[in-house]
Amino acid sequence: MITLLVNENNPLSQTFYNELIEDLQIYKISCPQCKCIGHFGIHGYYTRTVTTGIASVSIRIQRIKCNSCSMTQALLTSQMVPYSQIALSTQVKIIEEIEKKTSYSSIEAKLSISIYCINYIISNYYKYWKQMKLIASLDFSNLSKLTQLSFANYSLQFMQIRNTANSLWVNTT
Repeated sequence: MITLLVNENNPLSQTFYNELIEDLQIYKISCPQCKCIGHFGIHGYYTRTVTTGIASVSIRIQRIKCNSCSMTQALLTSQMVPYSQIALSTQVKIIEEIEKKTSYSSIEAKLSISIYCINYIISNYYKYWKQMKLIASLDFSNLSKLTQLSFANYSLQFMQIRNTANSLWVNTT
């Protein structure tokens, strides 16, 4: 999978995603699997629902295929956490609320996220990411920087649980 770094203030919407993909210089991207550059072709699409706490957004995600190693990759924005339906910003808000000792029911009411999802996010945070956050001095104040440091230190998006190949694409245009 390939994570496209975006400013955290950009809207998580199909329109924004389409514009991002349209402007993407696919010939500059290296394959996370075989590291070849510029060998991708469009492979297909799938729909993914992402919950921001305010609303759920369905986004048609583009998949690309490396012509060198035949691996397919999804193109996700850095607002998304691989294998999660909860947006990165919402997961960070949940963690911040729990660290302030806010009750699960208050978080559920505030963010419209089920207690089950809140518990799952917090469990994964304490199990996998809290120690890594401390070691790498990861900070929640800037989600773009959080994403960049997570990739620099762990080759994963913050809160990504499955250790699958994922590379960060920073568009330098």
